[in-house]
Amino acid sequence: MVDNQKSAFVFPGAAVEPCGAEAGFYAKHREVMWPFVVKASEAAGLDLEETLDKGLLSGLDERNSQLFTFAYSHAVAQAHRHAGVSPAVVAGYSLGIYAAITVSGALAFDQGLSVVGAVFDIMKEQCTGGAYAMGAVVGLLQSDTDRIVASGKFPSICRTNTNNETCGVFSGTAQDIETFFAEARTQGALSTVTFRVSIPYHHPKFIGGASARFARVLKDFSFCDAAVPVISSIDQRPLVKPGDLVEFVVKNFSSPVHWQKVTETIAAMGVATVYECGPGISLCQNGRFIPNRLRYITVRRATRRDAV
Repeated sequence: MVDNQKSAFVFPGAAVEPCGAEAGFYAKHREVMWPFVVKASEAAGLDLEETLDKGLLSGLDERNSQLFTFAYSHAVAQAHRHAGVSPAVVAGYSLGIYAAITVSGALAFDQGLSVVGAVFDIMKEQCTGGAYAMGAVVGLLQSDTDRIVASGKFPSICRTNTNNETCGVFSGTAQDIETFFAEARTQGALSTVTFRVSIPYHHPKFIGGASARFARVLKDFSFCDAAVPVISSIDQRPLVKPGDLVEFVVKNFSSPVHWQKVTETIAAMGVATVYECGPGISLCQNGRFIPNRLRYITVRRATRRDAV
């Protein structure tokens, strides 16, 4: 049963495209959001507040873009909380799991910021010497893209995220991604989008070897019970205990995930409103093609609503 008062916070992943409302939302809630952006600036060695104000987010390098996305996402959630919204559950899309976990109370923000930097460095080192890419195929059913993958013509390609029934995300070598996307378009895909990343996120073969190293790094961080359950993007379980959260974090970056099932789980919990906490509107856009009644509030929508 849907509870109109029940909400969820969800957090976008890496390489999310800005929607143009990020600076306006920040200006409206600067008092709450500023401390988190400042700490991310220190970690990046760059004034991310100035980058945001000048509309230069798209020019950030990959690592600093992730530090900004994490910090801004966490800060947006705190702004919503300051306005009186208390989530019943949280979830993250790929990189978004780190903001979900810090907002849940299971890990301090400062430590989450360090984890984001550490996992990027580990994955980047794991991929040294290779040319990788990832992106989305829009307009084909999973059965259609599965058939193309099964042809054997694109040996490195792995479906690494299912956004909805007609949008899948794929990782692999840069050459295979290019030819795979060309084939998808000939098979009727409406479009293909190559992300601005150099790491094949969630690819078990290319990233899996770094899992043990990442697990050792995580031993230096202090996880506690989450005050708000975190929905696993791998198996959709609500996670609260530190051991379960650490296991999820270790598996997440080298395991394919299923965002559609995450949103279906959130809807089944009776949630009515989903707050997309972070830059962009990608999760809201995905939600339009998932058959449930979830209502999305993005930074764009929140900024427009405040202006009325």
